[in-house]
Amino acid sequence: MKLSIIIPVYNEKGTLPVVLKKIVDVKLPGNITKEIIIIDDFSDEEIPFPTEHNGGKDTDFIVIRHSHNRGKGAAVRTGFKAARGDYAVIQDADLEYDPAEYPKLIAPLLDGQVDIVFGTRFQKGRPKGMSIKNYVANRILTCVSNILAGTSVTDMETCYKMMHRDVMKSLSSSLVSDRFGIEPEITSSVSGLRIAEVPIGYTGRTRKQGKKIGWSDGFEALWLIIRHNFPYRNSRILRYIVSGICGAMTDLVSLWFLTSICHIWYVTSTVMAFVLAFCVSFILQKFWTFRDRAINRMLRQSVAYAFIFIFNLGLNTLLVYIFVDFSAIHYLFAQVLAAAIIAIESYFMYRRFVFN
Repeated sequence: MKLSIIIPVYNEKGTLPVVLKKIVDVKLPGNITKEIIIIDDFSDEEIPFPTEHNGGKDTDFIVIRHSHNRGKGAAVRTGFKAARGDYAVIQDADLEYDPAEYPKLIAPLLDGQVDIVFGTRFQKGRPKGMSIKNYVANRILTCVSNILAGTSVTDMETCYKMMHRDVMKSLSSSLVSDRFGIEPEITSSVSGLRIAEVPIGYTGRTRKQGKKIGWSDGFEALWLIIRHNFPYRNSRILRYIVSGICGAMTDLVSLWFLTSICHIWYVTSTVMAFVLAFCVSFILQKFWTFRDRAINRMLRQSVAYAFIFIFNLGLNTLLVYIFVDFSAIHYLFAQVLAAAIIAIESYFMYRRFVFN
């Protein structure tokens, strides 16, 4: 048997040789050999790729070069199509994930228990080196993915996804994401299969150390989660969810900026962020969700909307205050919980009193 290890590479000159050595050194159970497939996504720097089968008797190297920069998702698809192993795993080239976890990841597959194994970083809370912003974003995206896809994983965005060959080949022909949206797309695609999770270690990097993922990738991931899990894209409920999520993300980003960057008291920041998010969501709800473009109802709608706004503003502030001061919940998580409660209440209020 053989394990194909897919490594997308873009300007990881300093870390790739270390990762390759770790992979070569790891001992897999039984007589499983390794096939290391390196996809150079048109790196700017000169990277010393292996040029021959120099990994020992149980490891082969394959190097594929893209003619232009296409993104991690495209590199993963290229690797899947070239892989010849009975099993496959995705490996980042930046030392955040340790190949020593492979035996633990492959065990449930060898036992025939599951079709794909996720390595979860969150069994013991926020891992070392991961910022609170990235941790919150990961948890939110995983939560939304679980709700819409019907899964129950704790770490949807993890790089470590080890799978059977049949799953890999099916994904190679169905995936379309070119960038970091590949993670939620894989999760959505395998939601009907048998999924297991195994706790893994993780050593996060900062942007100064070369980490490439950013807030824009978080919004892309959110859109892909929705797109791949909702076949009925024109439904009002879906439009409401998308509009609400846009408002919630505006709320979270604004709250973080005002509290952490501007150093404004979290209660005051909560009010300011809520007002901005409310304006964004109202515009989307009126003109997109409920398709209401009537001008002659604007006055009545404005009055009704103002009453709901004031009610939700007070409810949001009260909920955040209770969650933070009485339940010792971090202010960002408190805002997520408050926003979820208000989102459900608001839909019925809008439909009944504003856009009926």
